Amino acid sequence: MKIRFALLALTCTCISAPAAMAAKHTIVYSFGGSPDGANPHCSLVELNGIFYGTTAFGGKYGFGTVFSLTPGGTETVLHSFGGEGLADGYLPYSALVAHGGTLYGVTDYGGTGAQTLGTVFSIKPDGTYAVLYSFTGGSDGANPIGSLAYAHGTLYGTTMAGGAANLGTLFAITPAGKESVLHTFQGGNDGANPQSSLIAVHGQIYGTTSFGGASGNGTVFSFANGQESIVYAFQGSPHNDGSYPLYPPLTELGGTLYGTTYEGCDANEQGCVFSLTPAGVETVLYAFAGKPDGASPLSSLLPLNGEFYGTTAEAGAHKRGTIFQVSPSGAESVLYSFINASDGEYPQAGLIESGGVLYGTTYDGGAFGGGTVFSFTP
Repeated sequence: MKIRFALLALTCTCISAPAAMAAKHTIVYSFGGSPDGANPHCSLVELNGIFYGTTAFGGKYGFGTVFSLTPGGTETVLHSFGGEGLADGYLPYSALVAHGGTLYGVTDYGGTGAQTLGTVFSIKPDGTYAVLYSFTGGSDGANPIGSLAYAHGTLYGTTMAGGAANLGTLFAITPAGKESVLHTFQGGNDGANPQSSLIAVHGQIYGTTSFGGASGNGTVFSFANGQESIVYAFQGSPHNDGSYPLYPPLTELGGTLYGTTYEGCDANEQGCVFSLTPAGVETVLYAFAGKPDGASPLSSLLPLNGEFYGTTAEAGAHKRGTIFQVSPSGAESVLYSFINASDGEYPQAGLIESGGVLYGTTYDGGAFGGGTVFSFTP
């Protein structure tokens, strides 16, 4: 069940940041749509000094890309989705995961067979692309959105839909393409519609469901020894513990999990940063109020020098999203508010660190309106 495609050697040059832009923030690359891609939804991954990522749209066929990017701003399209009758997949919303010199990811739709309900794929830095698995929408699941996690020679992921109850699955897949369903979400206490990326911590898999749980506001779950367990079920208003942890993966630091929710946490309903012990004790570290501190975080948290860094998709001083810093004690600072379309807007992805510099993406904006890759020096 493999489909291979030739390397698309499409290379584009960087767009320099406008002179009026704050010195700490620089646009590394602005996406134009075709052929270089548009609307990056997810975080970058670094491999041997080169950044790799996906765009949800754009590219040669309009259905997204896998790209590489040098720190100096030279972008190369490694694969454009939507060719060969969409058998290669399309609409990649997730970040890539690197292992053994190969990158792995998922597409929300496309694949072989009649249903075209998403794929797991591999791609090498030279552009060699292969579909490892195509989802059917039956018991195996449908529409994977969150990024994969790698542990002990196996990749783990989730589907937002499909499975026995059509509320999503947790699955494992080998790098050779053998897929198995580990858990089918039922929508009750075990959660429903997982859209987030997974993380592996000491052999245990952690993730979130966007909905379901005891109050229907989403959950944090773990999987180990063949068993799915709910670590925490969000209660939402009026309990102010958060609601709807959507896309971002959790972050583990010192045995504690950290994450964000899209809504909830106080009367403002603008989302929050939370911590969670393995025993299920949740603490809201910071509740976003909207302007000017940001709102609706869709990003993961990056631990760096005793602080966490992330982005909000909305609000901020100019209502176009922010880069923020929050301490484990809950003190929050806005480091940058996106100003207008020229510097990028509406970041939906987490940050990564390379050489003391933070790198991220914005979904929209930039010189051509298709989103950006930016750097930020804290």
